[in-house]
Amino acid sequence: MFYYVLCIFAAKNVEMKNVDENETNEILKKIGENVRFYRKKVSGNYEVFAKENNINKVKLANIEKGGNTSVKSLLQVSKALGVKLVDLFENVQ
Repeated sequence: MFYYVLCIFAAKNVEMKNVDENETNEILKKIGENVRFYRKKVSGNYEVFAKENNINKVKLANIEKGGNTSVKSLLQVSKALGVKLVDLFENVQ
């Protein structure tokens, strides 16, 4: 899975380097903003979206707030949103 994430970053021209905690938090925050953006296109309420797609609502809220998550969770959410995983990395620098 880690390799898959590296491929996504490489495909999006994100420079792979030693990333400090602040940079990591900014990346996660942007991914969360992207998840929220796409989710609001599908459903205005995250709890309804989570229930309809069998996603833990706490996990979804955590992702949207920029919390730590797994590639597995991002894959599950991207599938439910009907977008490619790489779309969740849009505008990640």
